[in-house]
Amino acid sequence: MRYLVDSTSFNEAWFQLELLIIETCLVVFLYGIYVHFFISGIRNLSCRNNSGRLPLLTATWVMLVFGTARLVLQIGQLVISARLLQKVVTDPIGSKKLVGSLETLVFVETVVSVVNNFFTDLVLLFRCYTIWGFRKKIVAGPAVLVLATLIVSMSLVIKSQSSVLPGIMIFICAAITNLVLAALTAGRLWSTQRKTTSLGDDFPRRITRALEIVVESAAIYCITATILAVTVGSGNRSEVIIYQITGAISSQIVNLVPTLALVRGTRETDRIRSSGNGLVSRDLERAGIRSGLVASRESETMKEVDS
Repeated sequence: MRYLVDSTSFNEAWFQLELLIIETCLVVFLYGIYVHFFISGIRNLSCRNNSGRLPLLTATWVMLVFGTARLVLQIGQLVISARLLQKVVTDPIGSKKLVGSLETLVFVETVVSVVNNFFTDLVLLFRCYTIWGFRKKIVAGPAVLVLATLIVSMSLVIKSQSSVLPGIMIFICAAITNLVLAALTAGRLWSTQRKTTSLGDDFPRRITRALEIVVESAAIYCITATILAVTVGSGNRSEVIIYQITGAISSQIVNLVPTLALVRGTRETDRIRSSGNGLVSRDLERAGIRSGLVASRESETMKEVDS
């Protein structure tokens, strides 16, 4: 049987399918890495019995749900795109229904992305809150910023009624929020490091590694947000490719980075405890730097370091 195919529709469908194949391969690869660190994080947390364990366990499981949901949505887009290419050849009129289904699926993925980013911001906010000794005044501003980012993002997405994440405002807000939280967290750690030099070289060095985790995480988020902000809504095909591939990578990075920070943080704590240095281990507990830098036993601990 011979078919008459509109070349423009076919080329566009073929381009989208190729791009989605690349995106899906990247997402599956990153999801596999993420699951590895998720298992390590759950194992580390299960061996602990402290006040910060339950929030961390909950956050870790919720991030797994988000990561899995975004993987499923990515695979769904690939399946529909492949079906769309077939319809463009065999039934051009019927292909319009699949186009609508694909746009709906991408829109759902966009909403999930916004909620996922909001939850990750809450995790970072909680980390900052505990490291500052549960001081509400410190995180009041960042909390408003996190909420504002969610409201702005959701309003832009819903009003646009588009399958493309709208406007650079979303990415700008996300980058600013992350920078503020990272700066507050890193600043507190740096201040603590300066005031604990008398404990010897080991403890300040551990805080330095904690600082590295915070800075690395912030750098990854900000670089990703910058690339997305520059390329969003572009009509240039090369920038479209960069935008979509970066978006696919960020769908897993947003959950992978906090989980990796958790694993690295708990490993550092284990090394201190196994070193036999009781003074350093106790002061690490007092400083509230354990379980991925997000657990502190009580609000007075960091104040003791200040004094």
